[in-house]
Amino acid sequence: MAEQKTLVTVKPVKVSEIVRKGMAIYEQLKSQLEREHWGKYVVIDPDSGDYEVAPTHAEALFRLRERHPDKVFFSRRIGFLDRVRW
Repeated sequence: MAEQKTLVTVKPVKVSEIVRKGMAIYEQLKSQLEREHWGKYVVIDPDSGDYEVAPTHAEALFRLRERHPDKVFFSRRIGFLDRVRW
C-alpha cells in the first residue's frame, strides 16, 4: 500500500508585519519582562498576544508551539537589543 502524503497550506506572511506586531506587544510587556526575566527569551504570537518566557529560545518556542502549532512567531532576548547594561 502506498504511503499517503499530507500537503500543508501555509498562509503567506510579511516578516515586517510580524516584527511590527511583535515589537508592539513586547513594548507593552517590557517593564515587567525586563524586571522579572532579564536575559531570558520571549516568544510572542503577534496575532493573539500570547507569549512564553524561558531560559532558552528553544524552550520558549516549543512551549508556545504546543498552544499555537500553525503560527509564525516573533522572538527576542529580553533586554538585550535596547541598550548595553554595565
